[in-house]
Amino acid sequence: MPGVGNSGKAAIIPTAQLAAHLRKHMQRPHFLPLPIGRKALRRVRKLLGVDHKVWIDTRLYWWIDRIDDLGNLSSPKFAAKHGSKSWTRQGTVSAALVSQMRTILLGKRARPWGWWKDPKVLAVIMNRELTLEQIAERMEISPITVSRIRRRVRAGNIRSARAYCYIK
Repeated sequence: MPGVGNSGKAAIIPTAQLAAHLRKHMQRPHFLPLPIGRKALRRVRKLLGVDHKVWIDTRLYWWIDRIDDLGNLSSPKFAAKHGSKSWTRQGTVSAALVSQMRTILLGKRARPWGWWKDPKVLAVIMNRELTLEQIAERMEISPITVSRIRRRVRAGNIRSARAYCYIK
């Protein structure tokens, strides 16, 4: 409410219901917009301890708590395991977001140069009984990479096959 004679700032009283609403929607602060200005809302959120810095720290801790799965599972498997109970703005985790956060937290994950030249790996990649998708799932690479390696090996161009691929 403005002060006397329309001067001063409007006052916001942080009631229990408002505090509960802001805490409930901490990770999505503008989920249900309130008739409050952004600066005033920011002040109230800071007063209640639910400002954006707390949200950023909480989100980072959520990812760090799952760092083992992030390092060991493929992006789609991580998203399937943790997607429904994630700490993100949308409330879900996509494979693309997992890949992005993995790069941020763990750095680029690349297989060593020539990893596919191992006879066991080549036997799986060149197996005609499996589809590209099945081989890609087994090797945790993309079907396009499987196709590219097959094409180069068939052409006898094993040395120049660029299979320094990133893991899904």
